[in-house]
Formats: sequence, C-alpha cells, structure tokens
Amino acid sequence: MWKAEGEAKGVKAEAPDMKTGRETSEIIAKEKYAPLHPLATGMPYLSHQKLKYIGEEMSRIFLITILCSIIVMFLVTRSLRGIVSPLITTFAGVIMTFGLVGYLGLYMDATNIMVPVILAFAVSIAYNIHIHSFFRKNMMLTGKRKESVLYAMKETGWSVLFSGLTTIVALLSFLSVMLKPIRSVGILSSIAVGFILLVALTISPILLSFGKDKEPNAKVLKKGDTRMGLILNSLGQFVLGHGKPIAIVFAVITAISIYGVTKMEPAFDVERTMGRKVEYVNKMLYVAESEIGSFYSYDLVIDFGTNDKAKEVENLKKLEQLQDHAQKYPLTKRSTSILDILKDLDRTLNENRQEMYVVPETEEQVAQLLLLYENAGGSEASYWMDYDYKKLRLMVEISSYNSNELQKEIEDLQNYARELYPNAKVTAVGNLPQFTAMQQYLEVGQMTSFLISVVIVAVLLMIVFGSVRTGLIGMIPNIAPGIFVGGYLGFSNIPLDMMTATLIPMIIGLSVDDTIHFINHGHVEFDRCKDYKDSILKVFRAAGPALVMTTIIMVATFAGFTTSAATQMFNFGFVVFVGLVSALLADLFVTPLLIKKFHIFGKETVSGKEK
Repeated sequence: MWKAEGEAKGVKAEAPDMKTGRETSEIIAKEKYAPLHPLATGMPYLSHQKLKYIGEEMSRIFLITILCSIIVMFLVTRSLRGIVSPLITTFAGVIMTFGLVGYLGLYMDATNIMVPVILAFAVSIAYNIHIHSFFRKNMMLTGKRKESVLYAMKETGWSVLFSGLTTIVALLSFLSVMLKPIRSVGILSSIAVGFILLVALTISPILLSFGKDKEPNAKVLKKGDTRMGLILNSLGQFVLGHGKPIAIVFAVITAISIYGVTKMEPAFDVERTMGRKVEYVNKMLYVAESEIGSFYSYDLVIDFGTNDKAKEVENLKKLEQLQDHAQKYPLTKRSTSILDILKDLDRTLNENRQEMYVVPETEEQVAQLLLLYENAGGSEASYWMDYDYKKLRLMVEISSYNSNELQKEIEDLQNYARELYPNAKVTAVGNLPQFTAMQQYLEVGQMTSFLISVVIVAVLLMIVFGSVRTGLIGMIPNIAPGIFVGGYLGFSNIPLDMMTATLIPMIIGLSVDDTIHFINHGHVEFDRCKDYKDSILKVFRAAGPALVMTTIIMVATFAGFTTSAATQMFNFGFVVFVGLVSALLADLFVTPLLIKKFHIFGKETVSGKEK
C-alpha cells in the first residue's frame, strides 16, 4: 500500500534526483506528451535545454543585430564608408580573436562567444563613428580628404585608445569571478576589444583616405557647423544655463536609484528569468504546478557515524520535526523520508486508522516494520536509510525555483538539523544545492567584479588625465549608469542573474568611453581658449554628434535581444538601453557642469590674465 501511495506522490525506488538526471533526456525525446511526465523536472534536463535554447537564440539574435546595426548606421551616417569601416573592423577583430583563442587553446563554447562578438561589434561601431564623425565634418569644411583623416586621428586617436584600454580593463574584472564561463566571457571580450581597437586605429584611417578631394559643403560653411553640431551647441547652452536644476534632478534620480539598488535580488528564478513564453520552461512549470509533479528536489543526509543510530526512535522523531520544519518553507511542495514507509505500514497493520499514522514508539516496532517491509519485497527503504543504519535521508521537493530563496531554505534546514542532531554530520546533497550555490556565488562574484572595475577605471582616469581630482570627478557620470541600471532592476523586480549581473561591469566599460571623449576634447579646447564655457560648447559641437550617434547605433545593436521570447534575453537588451542612454545623458548634462564647477583643467584667463 505504501508503495502504491508513494508512487502516486512521485517517489521512486532509486534516488529520485539522480534517476531524473539520467533518464530525463531520453524520456522527453521519446514521449509525445513530455510536459506531463514528472521526470521532465530534472536539473540536468533544465541545464541541457537552457544551453540549447540560449545557443539557438544567440545565433538568431546576432543576425538581427547585424541587420539592425547596418540599417541604423546608414540612417545616421548616410555614408557607405560609415557602414563598411565598422563591418571590416569587426570581421577582422573577431577573426583575430578566434585565431588567438584557437592557438592558445582557450575555453570557448556557443553560449559564451556570442556576447563578446556582439560587444566587439558595438565597440567597433563606437570607435569608427568617432573617427568618421570628425573626418566627415572636416571634409565638409575643407573638402580635403587626407587632411581630414589626419585631423580626425589627431582629435580622436588619443581618446579612442584610452577608451579601448579602459573597456578592456573593465571586462578583465570578470576574472575575479572564479567560474570558468564568466572568466571566459571576460577574457574573450577583452581580446576582441583589443583587436578591434588595433584595427580601428590602423585600418579605418586607411579606408577613409581612399578617394578624391571634394568641394567644401556650402551650407556647412555658411552656418559654420553641421546641423547636428548646431543642435548640440544649443543643448550645451541650455545645460550651462540651467546647472542648478539639472544637478538637483540628477541627485534625486540617483538617490531613488540607490534605493532601488537595495531592492535587487541576486537570484536565478526560472519563471522570472526565462519566462513562460519559452517552451521548455512552460512545460516544466506545468509539471511543477500539477498535483503530483514537482520542480526539483534535494536531499539532506544525516550521518551519525555509528551503527543502528538511524533507527532509534528518538532520532526518528527528530526526523519528523525536521520534515515538518521543511514543509513550512515557501518553496517546499512535499518532503519524503523513511518515516513515510514506517507510518504507512503502521497504519496498514492497524486497520488503516489515520490516528495510527505515527512514528513507532519503540525500536522493536521499528525493526519489525522494516523487516516486514523487506520481506514483502519493498526495496526503497535502502535509499532512505543505509544498511548499517548509520544514515538518514530526507528528500525535499520544491514547487518553484529561486536560487536566492532556496539557498536560504537549504541553509536554514541544515542549521535546524544540526541543532536536532548535534553529534551527526548534516549535508545537503544532489545537483540542486550545487547549482544553487553556484548561481549565488556567480551573482555575488559579478558584483565584486563591478566594484573592481570601478576602482580600476577610476585609477586609469587619474592616469589618463594626470590628476587624481579629475579622475574622481570623471567617475561620477560613469558610476551613475551602473546605479541607474541597478535601480531599474530593483524596482522592476528583475532578478540579478548571470546575464544581468554581467551587464553592469560592461555598462561601466562602455559608458567610460563617452566620458573620456568629452573630458579629453574639453581639455584640448580649454588649452586653446582658456574659457570653460567656450570650450564646453565646442565639445558639444565637435564630439557631441559622435557621442549621440554611437549611443543610437549601440542601442540598435543590442536591440536584437528584445526580440527574444526569453525574459532573460529581453531584459538584457532593454537594460543595455537603460545603461547606454543614461550614460549619454550623464555625459551631456552632468559632465559639463562638473568640468565648469570644479575647474578641472585649471584657471580661466581673460586677455592673458587669470579670472
């Protein structure tokens, strides 16, 4: 009777979690109505299906990314060269990356290579657009091609070089996470960005130099600047004329975002992370929500180290307390142990009276019930209690999965078990505790890498600008996008999983590019005129268009992720949008005010005298 009832609960003769893992793929492949099968909830099945799905999605997203980027680049630059240069740079950089990875034998798979490739494409666009923007403007004013190439490299080369170096350093912060796939993403991305930087600074100028000189653009000559330059000049005047309200708005948004950061949950939650629109996730959730199904299970093993301890009535009654304690957790669907066999047999022998569904009162009764069970052909007792009666096993099945919540529950259950059994060794076993611990370690490690990247980028800015104060001030608009992204994740209840946690250091690496360009050009212009307002407005006219265009194109580059049915992929693309746009706004509205307020380039002069 117990066996029939146990099978109705989904309890198997062998270790349920282990058997699920071995049989899942074959069963799911053979059965037409796979989502109805209880074995569809195994951890190995999830891992296999997730990797397969992500691999297919990333390939599709990459094609959409390329197409969107080409269209947007054409609309923004209105130039064939503006499209060809980034594509050639990306292709050459990626081929070099693959070649070096193959030569060195570095770890790479279908899931961790797509992000570096798409990131390489994004930075390739950024570097080429900056060079192309200055080249195009000078061509309109002078009509001389080679002179325009030299002008563009003179004005942007230094900024592009240090932008690339800071991005590489920010990506290398992934090495602080001691998980091979994440470290691999950091290494591959850094190598790809390095090669992209090399090609952008060498091949791109050569491509721009091909062709004949042209007549200067009469409209640009008449107005003194391009249409975009004049628009951004007006924006610069607005920013400088409304410094106080802009600073207040920035402070308020930052404070609200910081509060949102405190609400972030580092977790992998299958439903919130992947979403029901993904077929395999929907199947698993369907099973988990059914009456007999469950999502995953984990085991708690209590090792007494001494024979016969496991069948002592006192220890069995403590096991009952432990099982009742496990049932109180939000994620627990049911729990199973040797007690289910003993209670069921005791009830059966006492005319199926429900009040007899209890733990036996003496060891003799326990021994008799176990002997009766074995003589009747029962084979499952050996799973819940070993042959020498030194170990007890409790299996906990869960109704849903959230790595953050589950880790708390497993740790609490272990601690409670250690209080009940102070002289025994208590261990959580199975794939699930390991996977959960890995997920939580990953999210915490990613936040550590974010802090490391912030510190290293700050040091690099100090070195680049030759001033500790300038470096620290320059970090304000760079940290802001990370805070805004964190606030958005917190308020939107988006779990900080592997992809979203990877984003924040990446956003820092991309946003610092704009800051370097703005401050570097500002320094150059200030050295020429020694007037902060004039130099800042010149930066808006000269570097502003490139900053806006690169942001638009990079947003389009990552927009392909928002076409995915997987919530994780969609969030990745949208959070990149939030990060990049907030980085641009911080550099256009906050960086100029910081430059002017703190006089980071030195004192102004009027007719050769200091103000």
